[in-house]
Amino acid sequence: MSVENPHTASGSFDYDIAVIGGGPGGYIAAIRAAQLGAKVAVVEKENLGGTCLNVGCIPTKAVISSVALYKQIQNAKAYGLSVDKVDYDLSAIVGGAQKTVKQLVGGIGYLLKKHNIAHLRGLGSLVNPTTIKIVSIDSESTVTAKSIILATGSVPARPRIEGLDEFPTVWTSDNAVFADFVPNRLVIVGGGAIGLEFGFIFNALGSKVTLCEMMPQILPFADSEASEALGKSLRKQGIDIRTNTVLAKADKSGVVTLKSGDNEEQLEADVILLAAGRVPSTTGLNASEIGVAMDRAAIKVNKHMQTSVPTVYAIGDCIGEPLLAHAASAEGEAAAANILGHSETVNYHAMPAAVYTHPEYASVGYTEAKAREKYTDIVVGSFQYAVNGRAMGERETEGFAKIIISEKYGEILGAHIVGNHASDLLAECATAIASELTIDELINSVHAHPTLSEVVWEAAMDCRKRSANKP
Repeated sequence: MSVENPHTASGSFDYDIAVIGGGPGGYIAAIRAAQLGAKVAVVEKENLGGTCLNVGCIPTKAVISSVALYKQIQNAKAYGLSVDKVDYDLSAIVGGAQKTVKQLVGGIGYLLKKHNIAHLRGLGSLVNPTTIKIVSIDSESTVTAKSIILATGSVPARPRIEGLDEFPTVWTSDNAVFADFVPNRLVIVGGGAIGLEFGFIFNALGSKVTLCEMMPQILPFADSEASEALGKSLRKQGIDIRTNTVLAKADKSGVVTLKSGDNEEQLEADVILLAAGRVPSTTGLNASEIGVAMDRAAIKVNKHMQTSVPTVYAIGDCIGEPLLAHAASAEGEAAAANILGHSETVNYHAMPAAVYTHPEYASVGYTEAKAREKYTDIVVGSFQYAVNGRAMGERETEGFAKIIISEKYGEILGAHIVGNHASDLLAECATAIASELTIDELINSVHAHPTLSEVVWEAAMDCRKRSANKP
């Protein structure tokens, strides 16, 4: 199953490194290994790109872009424009997302060929620490590699709910993104990023959305001020958000029972969307059978992404939190480099995260509550979109930026942004934390005017009580 490759594998192995899984962690790991001179193969049972590209972050963001524009056109009057009628074509929205996916999947295939990486199609499992069995529709074979990287991703969690199996229509994020209809009444289980994003989508398209989150706040691990602001905005848009609430029962008649404390309420629902997180996809991998230490379904690794079996490394969702595509890519880069003699680790403290609702929420580093637990000299600076000239001109004035620092040394401990383009604006804060820049160095970096980036800069200035434009 080998392909032409200028590199020569070590000893009698078919490859220097074989990666099981071609998602954002796996294919990036493979390319980094090839760049460092290794002969590499990627084993992938489905399309390259994994969950993120095929049914996750990429198509959902394509759909969200269409939905956000739809909402913006509905508000055309605020821009001095007159639009007689605005409507949507769900099949066209989904078709556009599918086209984007197809282009990017093809792009990854091109990149593997460019780097002379073998793409082995089939389901991979471990035979021993250096051998992989590959099962495809019409064949079964084995390949050997001096080192193996496991990048098998995750699958949607399926919470135990009485009667769920008999309920007429149950979605996960994997099929909701390419839905062929908009349900009249949608109940979402889970108030994390996935649940909120789909709540935003279907609410905007006309569904009556009820979202249940069992914890006291949506985005349970987010900064509480940011969570509250985002929740307020989404409720204002029409989403019925229920915290401290679980979906206790589902009936085949289309009725669901919500429970909050001792109180129960029955609602009619056309669709239940399960968005209560994801779990590592390691079933059938045969990892524990060859000696790889596990933490339930997750694979245990050290800081260099190495498992308890020295020749086997693991990255991405299959090792557990933070379950982010860009974290998997960073872990993949590190794993490949470490196998080939380097010593790299991933800075999780500087790992950004984002929720692509409208407004967006993006964060990096500590929440304010976590920072106060660890430090005694916390200062918080903030600035509202409402007084930013660019935001006002774009009629997108909802949201704020906040930056958390240690006062004495100006160490940037965390940053949180709710608002338009928050996911893009956060990058400079992530860079600052990763580079150990102080708040004073961030302040001394002049930001162009008028830009949304000034919201971040003014929040930084506010940490030193220097924001001239804060009301």
